Amino acid sequence: MIVFDASTLILIAKIELLDLFLAGIELEVAVPGEAEAIALALKEKAQLVGIDDKNGINACKLLGLGFTTALAILVRSREKGSINRNDALAKLAALARNGRYKNSIVDDARLKLEAQK
Repeated sequence: MIVFDASTLILIAKIELLDLFLAGIELEVAVPGEAEAIALALKEKAQLVGIDDKNGINACKLLGLGFTTALAILVRSREKGSINRNDALAKLAALARNGRYKNSIVDDARLKLEAQK
């Protein structure tokens, strides 16, 4: 089972990556809040939590829950060749506008996207 916080799904929908992402997985549950997503993931022993909130990510780390973020989904999509470099960089710019990421996190993602052939 994969549990997603709604904000992460909204972010990947805003950059038009949701359909591509969902084609590769079977999403079983999506919930509205970070705390609810983490609680459900613990209860259901989820394999992964989709979450972009810093405190939520820290909680996942503390609790030993696997997690991913909208940025990580974008980078992984590029690594798999699902999107080209220019589209990936445009989607990163949209995430930077719509998400609440530190510049250093966006810069790190940009370097990873640019490193892909």
